[in-house]
Amino acid sequence: MDDGHGISRPKREASVSRFNKWLNDDNRVVIEPQLTLHSEKELNGTPGGQINSIYPDERNIQDLNLAAGREMETARKAFGEIHGLPGYQKQIKELLNFNEQPKEIYEELVGEELNESYKLIHTVRNTMDNTIIDKESLIAINFDG
Repeated sequence: MDDGHGISRPKREASVSRFNKWLNDDNRVVIEPQLTLHSEKELNGTPGGQINSIYPDERNIQDLNLAAGREMETARKAFGEIHGLPGYQKQIKELLNFNEQPKEIYEELVGEELNESYKLIHTVRNTMDNTIIDKESLIAINFDG
């Protein structure tokens, strides 16, 4: 059964099998059991589905974030008037510890899995100093079977 997010059963099974192998050194193929999906009404934690409707006087994370943003508005505008876009960009780079020095990136094939239903290709990308940039698993599903 499709979950409504476009992740079909074969894709879910292939993904879980791969993670099991990668994280648990477990080579078993995962077969998803037949699942019963509950309705939205059954999954609601409150009669109306929204917790805020039960506690209207409580402040939620959206309220707190909005209040914090409003408190910083004057300082943000003053900073922008003084420093402009270059100042914003510099501040963001400093906050993110962004290094503009280009580094040569290497991609290494670290494994492959071939199954009658799918093929997984596993790679790691890193720099000369072995800083791992990302790990990636590409999946190709055999749609003919």
